[in-house]
Amino acid sequence: MDVSEAEDHSADATPAEQEEPVITDTRPLELDSARRLAERAVLVPIGAALLAREQLLRLVSSPASAEAQLRQFEQRGILARDRLEARLRVPRAILTREVEGHATCLRQQVRNTMRDLTSKGNRVASKIQTRVPTQS
Repeated sequence: MDVSEAEDHSADATPAEQEEPVITDTRPLELDSARRLAERAVLVPIGAALLAREQLLRLVSSPASAEAQLRQFEQRGILARDRLEARLRVPRAILTREVEGHATCLRQQVRNTMRDLTSKGNRVASKIQTRVPTQS
C-alpha cells in the first residue's frame, strides 16, 4: 500500500488506525543518506587539517619561534644520532681488537710454518747432497 492509498482510507479508519502513513518509497532516504556521507567525507579531512593548523599555531607564534623550534628539533636529532653512534662504537672497537688479534696470530703461524718448511727443505736438500755422488 503506498502513501496515496493510506490517505484515501483515513476517513474510514478508527483513531488507533490513524497513524503516520507508511513510506514505501525509500529513494529520498537513500539520497539523504548519500548526501550526508558525501558531506562527511569532505568535512572530516577539513576538520583534521584545521586542528593540525591550530596545534601548529600553538607551537609557533612567530618566525623567530619557528626557527627556535626547528633548532630544537635539529638538536634532538643530533643527540639521537650521536647516542646511536656511541652505542655502535663500543662493539665496533671490540670487534676490531678481536680481528686484529686473530690477524696477528695468523701472521705468526704463517711465519712459523714458513720457517719450519724452509728448515725441513734445507735438511732434505743436504741429505740429498750427501747421498748423491758429485761428478767431478
